[in-house]
Amino acid sequence: MSTRLATATLVVAYSSPDDSKTIKAEIDREKHSGSTFRPGEQVFFRVYANCNYTFHLSDASSVTFTENGVAQINDETVQFVQSKTSNLQYPYNSNWSFTWWGKSYPIQAPSANSSQVGLLTTANEQTLVAIGRANYRSNYKQYRLNPASSQDGYAVVILILEIP
Repeated sequence: MSTRLATATLVVAYSSPDDSKTIKAEIDREKHSGSTFRPGEQVFFRVYANCNYTFHLSDASSVTFTENGVAQINDETVQFVQSKTSNLQYPYNSNWSFTWWGKSYPIQAPSANSSQVGLLTTANEQTLVAIGRANYRSNYKQYRLNPASSQDGYAVVILILEIP
């Protein structure tokens, strides 16, 4: 049996003409402390999304849904640069709070299951610059990657696409 560790990379692709749609995937840090796994080891990951999606894998591996969860997102930097809107990294669910760094404007919290934040100001967008940090909760679905091979150096690519 090999004692060499394999490295896992989670590759996510998303595309949407609607900027408010979000698909974000990441290794579940509550289950794994890093991104290095033994060959053949099951890997848990989270998908945060506010649209329907499907998985496409590069081999015969499989992905199994394991549970729904809620994550607390803390101190996410949100920038407004020549725009009265900005997007959060994760879809918003609840418990919104926002702290400005420097200039402040009235802010419109995102609506449930959205990632878009808006400023309620008449300021000129061409010169608008503001930054702050957001705290909120986001829903996710946890999945388990069941690798088809335990061969050293084996890699699996997971493509996550929106279902139109």
